[in-house]
Amino acid sequence: MTSAPTPRFLASRCPSCGAAKTRPSPTAYVYCDFCGSLADYDFRKACEQPRSLPGPVYEKLVAKLTAPLKAAFDAGDRAAYTALQVSLFDAWVQACPNAVPPRCADPGFRRAYVARLAASAAFAAFDEKARQLAAATDAAVAALAWTTQGNRAMVVPARFAAMADAVIAQLAYGQSAEVLATLPPSPDNAPPRLQERMALAMFVQGWLPYLDDASADALLRRTGFAQTYVTADAVNATHANCGHCTADLVLLPGAKHAICDGCGRRLEIDAAIDCRGCGHDLRFDDGDNAESCPYCRARIERIAIPGLP
Repeated sequence: MTSAPTPRFLASRCPSCGAAKTRPSPTAYVYCDFCGSLADYDFRKACEQPRSLPGPVYEKLVAKLTAPLKAAFDAGDRAAYTALQVSLFDAWVQACPNAVPPRCADPGFRRAYVARLAASAAFAAFDEKARQLAAATDAAVAALAWTTQGNRAMVVPARFAAMADAVIAQLAYGQSAEVLATLPPSPDNAPPRLQERMALAMFVQGWLPYLDDASADALLRRTGFAQTYVTADAVNATHANCGHCTADLVLLPGAKHAICDGCGRRLEIDAAIDCRGCGHDLRFDDGDNAESCPYCRARIERIAIPGLP
């Protein structure tokens, strides 16, 4: 009997607390195991399911809405255009679970995440500078030339370098402070620098397989990225259950928050409550003072004591 392969995941370090990632992420969005903050993006994880590759799925959804999107744009109706984008991205999130935050299992988070994607798409469509930068990228992509090495498709280096210039300029504007200020806030409260880094990571990781070694090294040096995957070693952890969906929580020593892989909620590890009805060790959201046990439905209350956290 063949044993399952040892899980491997993108090596990363949390920009909020500095902790190293120690457990594989369920989706491409990597959250810190210690503080629960958004930390990185793993493009390989996003493309793990061949039938739900985020790029092709998005293109198919856009094709279905080409006519109404054009009509809304031609009429200058940004509200209608944004509403169409909401429906598009809502379908995209449903079809590409590996490419979106695991927190999208939480309906409230999902709505905020979709709303921000839709607002970003509307900005890109109606802002003149954004359209100019997108046109430059489209022209550079159209000018790409390809070759093969064995069965591997490779992009011609000189053409790729010109395209990379256009894409990086487009991403820099789209993630600039002046643009982000016009959009709904990140549902993860991710700082602008992290948002820009993740957008760039998607571009870099997506193109590395099509570059020769010299071009790949040049891109990694320019952007400061490297795809380093490490083995998921055994960790000294304890287990508890989510107080909302009962999913197993792997709690690392010293961790303050965890993202539930089952329902996507950000849970406070110190908010431990043993249900008096069934005895399960449960964790709840920050600030939750009263809930029903997901196992036995008994009412659970956390009593706040003055002077104590």
